[in-house]
Amino acid sequence: DLKTESEIKKAVYQNCFTQEKPAVKQVEKEYRKFAANREIQKTIDKIKSFGSKVVYYQSDITNFNKLASLMETIRDKVGHITAVIHGAGVLHDKLIIDKTLDQLEMVFNTKVTGIVNLLEVLKQDPIKYLVLFSSVSARFGNKGQSDYAMANEILNKIAQVQAQKRADCKVTSINWGPWDGGMVTTSIKREFEKNNINVIPVDVGAKCIVKELVSDYNMPVEVVIDAGYKNAGKELFQGEDGFDSEGEFYGKNIQLDNYFVLKDHVLGEKPVVPLSLVSEWIGSGALHENPGMTFFGFDSLRVLNGIKMGNGYNKSVWVVANKGCYNGSLFEVDVRIKNSPNGNSSRIFSSAKAILKSNSQNSGKLKSFKKPVYKQYHRSVSDVYEKILFHGPMLQGLKEITGYSVSGMSAIVSAAPPPSKWEAAPIRAKWLCDPLIMDSAFQLACLWCFEQTGNVSIPSYCDRYRQYIEHFPTSAISVFLKTNKLSKHKLNADFTFVDQDSKVIATLNGYEATIDNSLNYAFKADGIKI
Repeated sequence: DLKTESEIKKAVYQNCFTQEKPAVKQVEKEYRKFAANREIQKTIDKIKSFGSKVVYYQSDITNFNKLASLMETIRDKVGHITAVIHGAGVLHDKLIIDKTLDQLEMVFNTKVTGIVNLLEVLKQDPIKYLVLFSSVSARFGNKGQSDYAMANEILNKIAQVQAQKRADCKVTSINWGPWDGGMVTTSIKREFEKNNINVIPVDVGAKCIVKELVSDYNMPVEVVIDAGYKNAGKELFQGEDGFDSEGEFYGKNIQLDNYFVLKDHVLGEKPVVPLSLVSEWIGSGALHENPGMTFFGFDSLRVLNGIKMGNGYNKSVWVVANKGCYNGSLFEVDVRIKNSPNGNSSRIFSSAKAILKSNSQNSGKLKSFKKPVYKQYHRSVSDVYEKILFHGPMLQGLKEITGYSVSGMSAIVSAAPPPSKWEAAPIRAKWLCDPLIMDSAFQLACLWCFEQTGNVSIPSYCDRYRQYIEHFPTSAISVFLKTNKLSKHKLNADFTFVDQDSKVIATLNGYEATIDNSLNYAFKADGIKI
């Protein structure tokens, strides 16, 4: 009949120990056993009250034989298993220098060995939902949690692999911030409060799980859900996708049918919006409510979902921007491209932080560029567009490929015509960051990947873009690609945009592209020899 935490702890102190004065940690550990049992029983009773049958078992998921035996028992009682939520985890928070191997293995194996065993014993079951509980420590790290962070990041990557293998299964790895319960004891919660860190309310966390379960199968596999910091403005759960209702103060609906340029950007028989056009929308969204500002670039432009047109696909998108704030002398605005301005079913296609500056800020003198020495490229531009790239006439911006090597490539590219030539209802009279020049740079990267690997690529991420002039010149300019890292499936590179006077007018750093053999069929590159 005891109800409160203090009442139960007092009873634990008086009845569960033989020694005179148990340590506070011992009392806390015993109390948590009672609290957990009560919570489990409460949940079972609630589910039963809705007419469902409930079976509750315990097992060590790091013990394969015990787990396999248990699953057979469950199948005999209720049939095949169709949904899995892997929420197991233990903590032994210590600095690396103080952590024992046994502690590391306990933390690591509960997550990693556990999920490996689960997936093995369930490989014949028709799993429709697979939810893995990861942690924000996997994304951002946390003091004393090197093992926990490592194990949770492996969970994230296992989820990515499973999502590719299981076409009919909704796979999600949720990188949770701290909850108001579970591993977060009263003492840990007090530490969070000292550091102004909010905890996720249990009912809100549960709603977030359900939201992920019913979301589109094409949504990102890895999700971060965190309650954020106190006194840092509106919290995540008060608004949609991290933007509160007051923050999403600008939304522009873009009708994709108005963009006749998209007929020349058809990938796999469906028109697809190029990232270069998305970057233009990002800049326009940021500038709309910030008069007196000039577009200066963007940070962390990320492709989350491709924007496809046609039956069953998108007919319009929304450009949604928040209020923005100064970071030093520059003004930053978070912008997202979504399928609807708000609501629980909104899908985010791309996101970025637009960088603006005041009109009075001088960019300074343009720097000169020393051109790298490349060898002559062996294909003509006409061959490139006829046999490798899929881009139609309006997007064929490569005019001359001026050099090629194992470390880079260069080309002369054309500027885009006025927006009115590409779309029926232009957002602006002039382009902010010329989308044809930008797209031509991405085409150059695709071509370089093909020559190096035999496979083409598509852009997925741009870390930092800076434009040192307000508008690109209408005359042809040169683009220089410098590769940083190449792996089987990813390219990381930098671009430098140079005018006819060899002055740097823009730079794009940390460009990433996905390389995949399956893209060759959607391009024209299948069967072409490198």
